[in-house]
Amino acid sequence: MYNKSFLLTLAIILGTLVSYGQGDLSQERKDRLEQRKIAYITTELDMTADQAQRFWPIYNKYTAELSASRGDKPGKKKEDTELSDSEAEALISTMLDNEEKKIQLKKEYVGQLKNVLNNHQILKLMNTEKKFRKEILDRYKKRRNKGVKKERKPEE
Repeated sequence: MYNKSFLLTLAIILGTLVSYGQGDLSQERKDRLEQRKIAYITTELDMTADQAQRFWPIYNKYTAELSASRGDKPGKKKEDTELSDSEAEALISTMLDNEEKKIQLKKEYVGQLKNVLNNHQILKLMNTEKKFRKEILDRYKKRRNKGVKKERKPEE
């Protein structure tokens, strides 16, 4: 239990340091989301202090590279039906290349994480990331649906 509370405190401190000095509202939201993710992963993986100390630099580098690779996405400028056949083929090729790059990046970092975490923890990390994204999307959908009022049918 001591390790979990220590790691949670460490995660909150790291998250606070990351967000310190950020004035942009959207950046503040990103920082808060990142803090939640750090706390969530830290709690779920049940790492020792030594593991956490070695894990976070690797994981942060991985997420930074993954985020940078998202910048390589081809922008959707036209509707799919407006693309010529050759444009559609080029777009498919680019999308597949980007997916391959993401898979290679993930393989590389899993290899590095094997020096820090055991296989069960790595598997749990992968599942925890998916679970976190799902929970965030569910919260977003819930908030979005709260703002939409249901129209009433007029009584006859």
